[in-house]
Amino acid sequence: QPELPRFIYGLGIRHIGEQTARDLAEAFGSLTELEHATLDQLLDVDGIGTIVAESLLAWFADPDNDDLLRKFHDLGVHPQAFEVVRGKLTGVTFVITGTLAMGTRDEVAARLEALGAKEQKTVSKDTTYLIVGEDPGGSKLAKAEKLGTERLDESSLKKLLDLK
Repeated sequence: QPELPRFIYGLGIRHIGEQTARDLAEAFGSLTELEHATLDQLLDVDGIGTIVAESLLAWFADPDNDDLLRKFHDLGVHPQAFEVVRGKLTGVTFVITGTLAMGTRDEVAARLEALGAKEQKTVSKDTTYLIVGEDPGGSKLAKAEKLGTERLDESSLKKLLDLK
């Protein structure tokens, strides 16, 4: 029973990366709902444009892909329904750069997501915080500065997470 975003990403649908797969899982909640989504419903999802929506519709319309999904089902592969986590960080988006003493990037991201935040891999105009650890990547720092994205060091992050 794989997580829905990982399953969607794992299908290898053109233009569907990890973040887009997560956005789709959040918007539709199940593979069945996603399969039956219309163009307008797809376009209503933040971050989904015409190219991605049409790619997704074409993938689900292909009979070979329908057979693939049926085989998964017959083999007992059923993606878990996806529920959006709501918490004190709902609406917050973040990018992590550098090494953090409090855990790996994935561990820190999981803690933030458990409070409702959303991870991004690259800094964009929608990024709330750039979390900066030791030896950060210069391109993320430069882009955050250019966009005016707030930076958090590890001690500020701990305060945000209510850790001492």
